[in-house]
Amino acid sequence: MTSAYDVFAGQFHDLMSDDPNARVALGLDRGLGELPDPSLEAGRDRARRAEDLLHELDGLDRAGLTFDQRLDLDLGRLLLERLTHEERLTFNGEYSRRVDCP
Repeated sequence: MTSAYDVFAGQFHDLMSDDPNARVALGLDRGLGELPDPSLEAGRDRARRAEDLLHELDGLDRAGLTFDQRLDLDLGRLLLERLTHEERLTFNGEYSRRVDCP
């Protein structure tokens, strides 16, 4: 049976590796010929997915998790909050999206 931690870790990995530049930085060899989607809509979608994961993380029962798993969740929270913030940056009232390596 798959634990809630494993499900969250899989979803987190999927989100953090959905950008081709991030996959290269992470050393993943899938989708190497792809380019990132620089659209504002793609940024909003990533921010929404990160927020969904943050809500899921809030409901995750940490009882029975190892120290390393709890640390993973804390670090994952920081990365999700950063991603959400970066994808919602505005300049002069307009959304501004910067696509680069993490």
